[in-house]
Amino acid sequence: MFSATITEEVHPFGRELKQLNEIVEEFGGVIRDAEAEADMSVMRAKNLAAYCAAEYLSEIRPLFNNRFGLAQQAPPMAWI
Repeated sequence: MFSATITEEVHPFGRELKQLNEIVEEFGGVIRDAEAEADMSVMRAKNLAAYCAAEYLSEIRPLFNNRFGLAQQAPPMAWI
């Protein structure tokens, strides 16, 4: 009733579109790398640090709890 394989629709410019997608992926990676390097160089020049969300929350949680009178909470246990 149903076939196990999916046949792709033949597109007249399929090969060219595939090449274009590859070029865009490569170019996009270069741009993202250049932007990230520029951001990091500015951060280094201003002596700033980069934190992930979990690190940021662990830094500000004690300040938040002290400011609003909340009890210190232990970090949640991780399931193994």
